[in-house]
Amino acid sequence: MIEYRNGVVLMDLVDLEHCGFDVGEFHFELQAAGIDDPAAAWPVALLVNFAGGAVVGPCTSDEGLAQITEADIKFQALRRRVLHNDGG
Repeated sequence: MIEYRNGVVLMDLVDLEHCGFDVGEFHFELQAAGIDDPAAAWPVALLVNFAGGAVVGPCTSDEGLAQITEADIKFQALRRRVLHNDGG
């Protein structure tokens, strides 16, 4: 998931990892996500959903799953505020 609005790029940790922290790869990932706004290439902020890169396996504890779920819920609420710029 990669989105851009209000000067902010939002992405999952796994997408950031694909970029390899390389500017050229970052620009490629934006284009691959269909984001062609030149301003997105140099955003004001980058918001990363760390729960979006979590690896869940058969040994993941119930507590670990709960933490991932809670982190994702909080990120989605923050995402809505940023994308809609409602400040709430």
